[in-house]
Amino acid sequence: MNIPLTKGYYAFVDEVDYEALRAIGHWSYSPSGYAVHYSKDQQGNRRTLYMHRIIMDRILGHPVGHLQVDHISSVEMGKAARRDYRRQNLRLATPPKTKPIRVGLGITPAYTKGSPSTARSGQPAFAMTASVSI
Repeated sequence: MNIPLTKGYYAFVDEVDYEALRAIGHWSYSPSGYAVHYSKDQQGNRRTLYMHRIIMDRILGHPVGHLQVDHISSVEMGKAARRDYRRQNLRLATPPKTKPIRVGLGITPAYTKGSPSTARSGQPAFAMTASVSI
């Protein structure tokens, strides 16, 4: 089932999650390629809800916490994988497990901003790449 996002995109979700996600309200296509819902908390601060985290919370029956939710198909599909929110395409991951994939796709920098070497020279201390053989 498809949930409309801004910019003409759609998020593909399982039927079991469709009504719960639609009940949250309007979904947007974020600059990083994720389906997000923007809202405000009681203090008026902006909150960003990520669709993949909400679905994983529903699967687990509790909040994901410090773990990340990874799109399994991201290696083959790049950012387009971020529009596939079917349960079979989501998995829990720790940050080190997902970083090589994101770096290889050019989605996140290969170094930690503010590390001693970047602070001095502006250049990364190391670079990480990922390749996929098909």
